Amino acid sequence: MKQALKLFCFALLLLPVSALAEFDHSQWDSLLRKHVKVQGAGVATQLDYAGMAGDQAQLSAYLAALAAVDRASFEVWDTASQLAFLINTYNALT
Repeated sequence: MKQALKLFCFALLLLPVSALAEFDHSQWDSLLRKHVKVQGAGVATQLDYAGMAGDQAQLSAYLAALAAVDRASFEVWDTASQLAFLINTYNALT
């Protein structure tokens, strides 16, 4: 049992730290909170594209962070985290 625990702990040391944590989408969340407006008593939303373009530096920083994620890190995330990453990446790029 102790040997298995030691082996497990050693294996954790081999993983990159970024692989153990889920991706931080707070930059994207901040942009959306700032530029998405609720319409029609909450039944629809509208993106302020001109406003989003004005925050190009923050958007570029978020896109750079997305691009820095390696495959090994992505593959250790659970399915929900992977889907959130892919959907947010698609939306940020379009």
